[in-house]
Amino acid sequence: MGDGSPDDGTLRDGSRNDGASDGTSYDGGETNDATVDTTLEAAGDGAGDTGGDASGDAAGDAPIDTGGDANDSSTGMDAGPPDTGVACGTGSTCVDPVPGGWTGPVALADFAFGASSPGCPTPYTIDAYDGEGTPTQPPLVCKCKCGGASGASCAPNTVTVYTDSNCQASCYSTADPYCNNTSCGSSSAAASVSPPAVADAGSCTPSLTTTTPPWQWTRAARACQAPTVGTACGSGGSCMAVPASPYLPKVCVMGAGDVPCPGGSYSSKSVYYTGATDQRGCAGCVCETPGGVGCSGAVIDSYGWPASAACDPAVSETIPADGGCHTLTTQAYWVGEVTASMPSSGTCRADGGAPVGQITPNTPTTVCCQP
Repeated sequence: MGDGSPDDGTLRDGSRNDGASDGTSYDGGETNDATVDTTLEAAGDGAGDTGGDASGDAAGDAPIDTGGDANDSSTGMDAGPPDTGVACGTGSTCVDPVPGGWTGPVALADFAFGASSPGCPTPYTIDAYDGEGTPTQPPLVCKCKCGGASGASCAPNTVTVYTDSNCQASCYSTADPYCNNTSCGSSSAAASVSPPAVADAGSCTPSLTTTTPPWQWTRAARACQAPTVGTACGSGGSCMAVPASPYLPKVCVMGAGDVPCPGGSYSSKSVYYTGATDQRGCAGCVCETPGGVGCSGAVIDSYGWPASAACDPAVSETIPADGGCHTLTTQAYWVGEVTASMPSSGTCRADGGAPVGQITPNTPTTVCCQP
């Protein structure tokens, strides 16, 4: 009918007139003596469906499939493989089986180091692991210092005797600090002495002092294992209770070493440790070449005739070690360095001694949880 009314005798109140002579009408829960299909049809023979959610067959008496999980040839839709388990109840989650080589399922508590470890929650009643993580890394305090320079020496002063007063024509020169015959005799007229020079600046002795500040872990962890898994769910999974605070609201597994997570339900990685090696130290401390070392105080004495090889009697005159030309008042038959140059003490700049190394955790355990 054009107004959408059923044309098989079905009344608007949902009852059906099957043409009985006594005019009795039937609702969804009654039948008369005639054969009546107790499964209500969503649509009559050739009639439009007023519900819009199913279609009848040609006879109008086949039951409607409301499960939606089979391949219906009329729709061509494939519902996929059947679910092998059941849905988990409130407060539970469906997780993959524990992979080979891993321990679980476990509940993980990650808390500040030094705080009390929480007790294991039901059903994760086995304390399976306790570890620490994230050590502090305070560097050593390293102090590199250098003492004063030692071992410095001065080069011998060179004395030169000239036959002219302008120090142009030399007749004798020596760097021998002992008493020497000039062989210039009465021809000697002037002399010069080279200024003091540093032969060896010496060296400084380094000293390194260290202060070792304490370190500590910043995080701690406890993993509690469930002795059994829950009911089956999903495709081979198990229903496990969601851990309550202070445990993370995730189900986890754990494995020895620092290893990749197995994936699937267990992809969020954390690593904890049960020990650490303190590898902190200081780099080598050295002292650079001393600076500020100088030589001074050299004196050359000149001896006139008749001085002996021992440069006596008394000195005729003293020639300063300044590199200048000095006229002699008496002939220099003998010369000798009776006062040597003396080095002054220098200082060294310290180099090195920087802090190196770190706290290296060891004996790791990887915990992988639901993302």
